[in-house]
Amino acid sequence: QAEWFNAAPSADVTASSEFRDGNGILYPCRNIVDRQARIGGDSVIWIANESNGAYVELRWPVPIEVRQFVLYGLTPKAARKISVNDCKIILYYGGVEAGSISSTGALSAAGKPVSLSPTKIDAARILITKSSGSFHKRAVAGLAEVETIARLFPLQSSN
Repeated sequence: QAEWFNAAPSADVTASSEFRDGNGILYPCRNIVDRQARIGGDSVIWIANESNGAYVELRWPVPIEVRQFVLYGLTPKAARKISVNDCKIILYYGGVEAGSISSTGALSAAGKPVSLSPTKIDAARILITKSSGSFHKRAVAGLAEVETIARLFPLQSSN
């Protein structure tokens, strides 16, 4: 029996955009898979240039079977009050949509588990559909971390 693990750190991560503040500090999308959300502060979060419609996409070089995502919202700070109130997760295999989760509900810094039937994928897009708040006087959205609880997709025997 294959073991389930957080496959997110092994993913290639892209995003709709990445925010750079007035001091030149970048908040890159790769931060969502660094497993540092609870200890790293602002240096380990992703912030997009936009709010609703912002997304991150994770791609794996081999198929995985996913059973849960855990999405971590940003911790509120005096200078940054960004809330993600809902997301959509779209699952892909071979460039074709393999399923979706239409609504995750509001995220928190403690993490929001989103479970699904085990599904074979090689990519997932997390689309922020409802957010509020701002950073540096701009309406933006972001995530602290994404965990992808999965296992390598079982290979078929050629017996």
